[in-house]
Amino acid sequence: MRSGPIPGSSFYLDKAEVSIGRDLSSGLTVPDPEISRRHARFIVKTEV
Repeated sequence: MRSGPIPGSSFYLDKAEVSIGRDLSSGLTVPDPEISRRHARFIVKTEV
């Protein structure tokens, strides 16, 4: 994170799918009123 309530923080995404947002059910909860409850979802896809 570059700004917001926890600047300088970094997170390791260790699952194939991780959701980010303020909602407590998110894989990565961000306590920032500027972020939506379900802000983003990262999906790792590997192509063979």
